[in-house]
Amino acid sequence: MVRPHPIIRLALHAPVEIYEHGFGRLLGKRFVRLSHGGSDTCDCRTVLEVIGANGDEVMVIAGLGPSCEWFRDINSGAPVSVELGGTTFPADHRVLGEPEAVAVIADYERRHWLIRPLVYRVMGILLCRDYDGSPAAHVDLAHKLPIVAFRPARLAA
Repeated sequence: MVRPHPIIRLALHAPVEIYEHGFGRLLGKRFVRLSHGGSDTCDCRTVLEVIGANGDEVMVIAGLGPSCEWFRDINSGAPVSVELGGTTFPADHRVLGEPEAVAVIADYERRHWLIRPLVYRVMGILLCRDYDGSPAAHVDLAHKLPIVAFRPARLAA
């Protein structure tokens, strides 16, 4: 496995450090810190980029696929909380279906047109194949890398 240059690693890890030092609000609504884990001994936290938003929902992608720890934890029923823009709340989640996931991916690419070559390269690395941003590539991405929407938890009646 090729390790990225130390400067690249530092840049990729920066949002985690910003949250860990209590300055997550400075990242606005661009990143979320997801707290997950099913036991008292596991206080797992993951920082994820927000790839879409709709009303009170924010969408993130499981870039390492459905086997990544945070995705397995949230699907096991473990309590989940989200920190976004300086606000922390218990969260409910749902995994987007294919049509909605494809629309979120296409919208993300449209909004980030300036860095589209970088986005395509990263998506290609995550998918282990060339990624061209075509409709077929969007469907492939939606099938292999789940997109999850988080929203404030609804109170039980």
